[in-house]
Amino acid sequence: MMSTLNGDMHTTSRNTAVSDEHFSSLNFDNQIHDFLDTGSISYELLTEVSVEHMLGHTNYGSGSVSSLDIYHPT
Repeated sequence: MMSTLNGDMHTTSRNTAVSDEHFSSLNFDNQIHDFLDTGSISYELLTEVSVEHMLGHTNYGSGSVSSLDIYHPT
């Protein structure tokens, strides 16, 4: 975030920001690949199992606060 000096050349505006995030993820990917021969016929076997589980929680907030005097900060 970029701040600039106000017209009085000694104060700057400012604000606040807050973020609260929680995530949980479970991924499972399994593959089976095989070739089978049964006499005169050949087979190619491809099997895949994929499981994905995701949870999320997000809170964002922002606000403003008083200007800051860069020569006399409090």
